[in-house]
Amino acid sequence: MGERVGPLWFRWGGRVRRRLEWGVHKVERVGGLKEMVEDSGMYGSGGPLPLSRSQQMSRILGYDTGPELLLRGALEHLGLRRDSRIKAPAGRPDLCFSDARAAVFVDGCFWHGCPHHYVRPRTRDEFWSAKLIATVERDSRQSNVLAEAGWTVIRVWEHEVLVNLESTAESVARKVYFGDLSTWSTQLRIQRVVEVVPGVERREYALLGEPAVVVEAQEAPRVTAKARMKKH
Repeated sequence: MGERVGPLWFRWGGRVRRRLEWGVHKVERVGGLKEMVEDSGMYGSGGPLPLSRSQQMSRILGYDTGPELLLRGALEHLGLRRDSRIKAPAGRPDLCFSDARAAVFVDGCFWHGCPHHYVRPRTRDEFWSAKLIATVERDSRQSNVLAEAGWTVIRVWEHEVLVNLESTAESVARKVYFGDLSTWSTQLRIQRVVEVVPGVERREYALLGEPAVVVEAQEAPRVTAKARMKKH
């Protein structure tokens, strides 16, 4: 049986499940559960405390995201089913097709530096700049390893799935079925964004094949438009 403590439900056993307002998380049973929750600082006497930006970001899933599930369903409708138990030679592709040796990545516009929808956080510039550069370099490195191993690397943006799912799925299917030339290395990425004056920022761009080389830079009003699903 379980014991209810505020908004949390506990079930005794080898593992404890706690249902929080932001999702379901598993934690190891470590003894005094009430003390554990009280000491964590997540809950005050009046209910859940506001989450910091870091806490919010840490709770965003890196797999089975909305765009990924949408694309997976559209590809299955076209007769293309992923291999759920096959691992690629490098990285963790969102969709993997071993027979065709194809790896599909659905890159989030914020995390991977979309040239249209990357929105610079207003705080901790150095932290977020370093994180963006590291992510772009990792994407490039993983794509290179896969390509050298003979795999077709297919990278699509989150906004492509949200705005035009049908054509994006058809494009991915063609590349998987027929091994169409992949253009991942010429994909434009945001490499760095800095504030010039309030409301104006400098955005530097690089190609994914050469993430350390700035190929374009421009100053413009701060970008605030995020990827949104197309309304029908």
